[in-house]
Amino acid sequence: MSTSRRTAAKAFAALLLPPLLLAPVANAQDRYPSRPIRLVVPYAAGGPLDAVARAVTLRMAERLGQPIIIDNRPGGGGTIGMDSVANGPADGYSLIAAAGTGVYFYHFLNRSNFSFKKEFASLGQIYETTAVIYVNPNAPETKNVRTINDLVAYAKTVPQLPVTGSGYGSTAHLLMLKMANITGARFTYVPYKGLGPALTDVLGGQVPVYVGTITQASLAKEGKLRAIAVAGPKREPVLPEVPTLTESGIPNLYGRVPVGIAAPAATPPAIVNRLREEFRAAMEDPAVIEKLNAAGVRAAYEPGPEFGENLSAEFDSWGKVIRDNNIKAQ
Repeated sequence: MSTSRRTAAKAFAALLLPPLLLAPVANAQDRYPSRPIRLVVPYAAGGPLDAVARAVTLRMAERLGQPIIIDNRPGGGGTIGMDSVANGPADGYSLIAAAGTGVYFYHFLNRSNFSFKKEFASLGQIYETTAVIYVNPNAPETKNVRTINDLVAYAKTVPQLPVTGSGYGSTAHLLMLKMANITGARFTYVPYKGLGPALTDVLGGQVPVYVGTITQASLAKEGKLRAIAVAGPKREPVLPEVPTLTESGIPNLYGRVPVGIAAPAATPPAIVNRLREEFRAAMEDPAVIEKLNAAGVRAAYEPGPEFGENLSAEFDSWGKVIRDNNIKAQ
């Protein structure tokens, strides 16, 4: 048989094959996932985000039929891990646990043109931490401070009132810096490597003011701390008697950190939609919500697009504070 006749015969035979046998590679994403998925947590292992991420991804993995492996990649305020995913394969097998603090840290790297929505396709928000301002009720400086207005008034009468919460450039730092700009209060921010070491010194009386979260609410109920303001749009259910900054006469000053999961922006839409579906299902699972509560956070699911908007708003808002006050990374 001539070459041309053999070619024609093969072509005719192909027409007789079932369509599903013709293009198994072209439909590879229909079989997603076919191997383990990696979730990069851009902070050190053992941190609070680890427990939260594992609670959500374990349920997602059960539904997807493939394990989701946590890969801790700390450094650069979270930007090293985020860049590794944004610049890696967009195949649905590399995801990022994204937080507001890691996003606005790009300003410290002179990358103010960074766009979360252009770099990532968000799956959704897991929770949102809101800053709570506490004082040590036994410290000489703050024993009579019962409201945020008391704190502001006192901070105007002393050279520099020590305040802490976490590291330099953290949400706590920027929140108090912006409050000083608005009210004229004078604060000195004392940076620590984390909320834990800072809390130890606040309880010990070395620093009288602490910017934490609802995680420290139990210490307030025990009388070891006094909660004086919530830096969110509404009161916290675990601290119902504590007013917001807006209620206290300091509007439009929020200290929040949205936390969620995203994939690289170029990930195929079909895969993104599948991941969003499984993420939403996990976030609606009572067992997952219970695990989040045990980790000290309150589930606050937002769909992917809304979470992307949240992070973009944080990036713009804190970027202005960083630029206006000429803050440099340390």
